[in-house]
Amino acid sequence: MYRQHFFINTCSYLVKYGFNKELQMNFNTLATFGCSFTYGGGSKNPETDSWGAQLSEKMNIKHVNYGEGGSSNDRIVRKLIHHDTDLNDNMLVVIMFSFIERSEIFYKNEYYHIGPWFLERKDTDRTHMHLVKNFYRNFSHQNQCFNLHKNMLMAELYLKSKNIPYVFCFIDTPYIFDGFDQGFGALINRKYVMRRFSKTYEEICAAYPNDFDPEKFDHTGKAGYKLMADELYDFIRDTHAIKE
Repeated sequence: MYRQHFFINTCSYLVKYGFNKELQMNFNTLATFGCSFTYGGGSKNPETDSWGAQLSEKMNIKHVNYGEGGSSNDRIVRKLIHHDTDLNDNMLVVIMFSFIERSEIFYKNEYYHIGPWFLERKDTDRTHMHLVKNFYRNFSHQNQCFNLHKNMLMAELYLKSKNIPYVFCFIDTPYIFDGFDQGFGALINRKYVMRRFSKTYEEICAAYPNDFDPEKFDHTGKAGYKLMADELYDFIRDTHAIKE
């Protein structure tokens, strides 16, 4: 129910205040949103090693990192919209959407993050565990792809209403474009959607291990984030006409 109301209320706001403005392409700050792969997890110094930090250095602009470990796409978009006072049309927003197996549930005036790791943690409280188990008991890739497309559209309409240039990319690509030509997905502007990197996130983690424990492939390190930054730079240069 929370998701439906959040989506409807947000879209009502966007329709009222307009979202068909021409986007400005003059920006001096890069704002990045996502999960731990955006934060720079696995690198020794996320402030300088994350893909956002390395991308902003290539673009010679400031960087603000809103990446947060464990984030679902629901949480990422909620965080984007709730940072309204921090965002302006001198920024370029890049959102790296997270794994569709994650979610967020608003229950009894509290947000509960949903991820498979909560099933194994001993400190997961009873209410949280109930919500997590119930989510995965009814999980379907189709529904979560639909939810991702809804979040993408909501983020796009919100950023357009603020005249803020943006790019969407993904850390995980399997399934996410299922039904992309239908429903919410059909309404999204494909021009600013970078569909995939040259390597999957598993391949990036394997080729460029994290900077702490090369045997752990759950995150990459500075070199892997550089690959992401370089490919994002090429995409942004083409879509937003960056001057060399």
